[in-house]
Amino acid sequence: MIEPRLTYARVSTRLRRLLGNDHLVVSVLAIVVGVVVGICIVGFRETIDLFQGIFYGFDSIYGNESEHLAPIAANLSGWRIVLATTLGGLVVGILVSRFLPECRPQGVAEVIEANAIFGGRMSLRVGAMVALVNTIS
Repeated sequence: MIEPRLTYARVSTRLRRLLGNDHLVVSVLAIVVGVVVGICIVGFRETIDLFQGIFYGFDSIYGNESEHLAPIAANLSGWRIVLATTLGGLVVGILVSRFLPECRPQGVAEVIEANAIFGGRMSLRVGAMVALVNTIS
C-alpha cells in the first residue's frame, strides 16, 4: 500500500519543479482538492437519493422529491414504511457491527481525536464505510 504522505510529497515536489512557485502549487492543490470534494458531495447526495428511491419507491430523476420525503411517505402504505425503516436499520446495524471499529460510527469527535492523536490520519476504509452507513440511514 502506498503511504499517503509519500504520495503527497512526490506530487508537491513535481508541482514545485513544474510551476516553480510555492503559492501556485498550493493554489493548484486547493483546486484539485475542491474538485474532488465537490464530486464526493454530489456522489453522496446521489447515493442518498438512490437509497430513498429503493426504500420508498420514487425516482428523483423527475424532480427533487428527496427533499420533500414527508409528503411522499404520507401517501405510502404503513407496511412499506415499517419495512423500509426496518430493513434500513438492519443493514446499518450489520455494516456497523462488522466493518466499523468499536462497533460505532465515526463522528466529529473521532475526526478531532484522529487529528490530535494520529496526526490527522484516518482509515480510508472506515471513512467510506461511515459515508455508506450515513447514506443508508
